[in-house]
Amino acid sequence: GRWPQQRRSPGVDAVSSSQLSIDWTARELWALEDSVPQYTVAVGEGSGAQIILWRRMQLDVPELCGRSISELRGRWAAERGAAAAAVAAVDSPPCLERWERLPDGSYRGELTSVAGMRGGLVATVETDPDAAPASRAEAEGWCVRSRAGDLFELGAQRVKAEPAVAAA
Repeated sequence: GRWPQQRRSPGVDAVSSSQLSIDWTARELWALEDSVPQYTVAVGEGSGAQIILWRRMQLDVPELCGRSISELRGRWAAERGAAAAAVAAVDSPPCLERWERLPDGSYRGELTSVAGMRGGLVATVETDPDAAPASRAEAEGWCVRSRAGDLFELGAQRVKAEPAVAAA
């Protein structure tokens, strides 16, 4: 598997010490410590590379929803050192918003969070419906892998009342 858009996020290196010293409650620190392993996903088989689904964590964990992704990354990196900073600096994978699962098991939605692209691009991600989830994130439906092994985060599912996303 691969994820070609791996790049460093400027926010991690640019987090100042004043941003890190903004009062964090014990509950926020505990939630961050507890959540990062749950939202960490291997990028590809055998590569050892990992990404953290910061956006999904921020949305799902009530104690962290008031913090920016930059704050979450910066605090985690500051607490954990250089190795964690390298993992924290990798951007989240491309995200499918307003997605729907198609009868053949593939997913279609608006592709966002892609470097150099503004707005959403309609995309269909072909998946292997017989493949076992490779991570908790995949099992929980936070992300899917394409047949080629690329990782895509799942954002908000299309509400049934909304018109389906038209294929390009």
